Amino acid sequence: MVMTWERQMTSDHTAWVLDHPLFHATLVPAWGGLVTSLIHKASGEQLLREVVSEAQWKQQQVVNGIPVLFPCGRIRGGEFVWDERHFVWPRTDPKGPNALHGFVWDVPWTVIDLAQGALTIAPGPEAQKRLERYLGAPVDFQMRYQVDDENFTVTSVITNRGTHAIPFGLGFHTTITLAAHDWILKIPPGREWEMGSDLMPTGHLYQTPQTLAGLVEGRLASSVVADTCYLLNPGERPMVQCQHIEQSWRLCWEASPEFRHLVIYRPDLDANFISLEPYTWTHNAPNLPLDPLSTGMAGLNPQETRTLHYAVSVKSD
Repeated sequence: MVMTWERQMTSDHTAWVLDHPLFHATLVPAWGGLVTSLIHKASGEQLLREVVSEAQWKQQQVVNGIPVLFPCGRIRGGEFVWDERHFVWPRTDPKGPNALHGFVWDVPWTVIDLAQGALTIAPGPEAQKRLERYLGAPVDFQMRYQVDDENFTVTSVITNRGTHAIPFGLGFHTTITLAAHDWILKIPPGREWEMGSDLMPTGHLYQTPQTLAGLVEGRLASSVVADTCYLLNPGERPMVQCQHIEQSWRLCWEASPEFRHLVIYRPDLDANFISLEPYTWTHNAPNLPLDPLSTGMAGLNPQETRTLHYAVSVKSD
């Protein structure tokens, strides 16, 4: 049975809702294509830090639901030189004069297709202008959302329509709620970046985890306070697991192999959420004088298309 997305109007926004036997999902195109809610139907539990109004979204941008970050992460000073070109991006970071998470998460997206249970959105006019202005090339960018098999799957299809390569870093600021209960959080083996006072990697990778100690084995999410970058070991699957503290099931996300970088973010011990963020590059990758195998620094060549997948699932133990 093919489940379809349905449009719902509220007092301040238009949402698209998918009511599937596995998940009840809500997406608001006007809020940067934000997945605002994802409910596990069997348990009735909200999995994300939900946002329900435009006022809340404007006040707590990026730390709700599943925002699309392109290009993702912090860029020191909002500028860098790459491929013999100088890029200057908006300095939107409240913690310093840096670029933060690109330029498509805070402007409207547009629904362009509804077929076979999938909702496909693309950047609206303002987002398109920003992409071309700040990347130096027109970009075709589509995001497709659907439930297939046991996964809530997000497929990104990005094509460079210009004549020059563009820097490429894609991420998702997946914000898991801790409001109802705790989780036992597990991440793949890897190495933690030493973070500077500017909340960006210094260039040094620790031999053993520091802030993120215990997360490979499993640690209570409520014990974590971090704004920390992490590099998966070669060959490790980009996958994060959250074991329900009271029931015998796990919330998992898994992503394409290109997502070798994580950012773990929780501002303090009182925060009722934790952000578990897959990235294709780390913070400030374009400015780090290191091997791209470590930083994730990459480009998208003219007329090249890159297709990446990100999937959320619930697994029984």
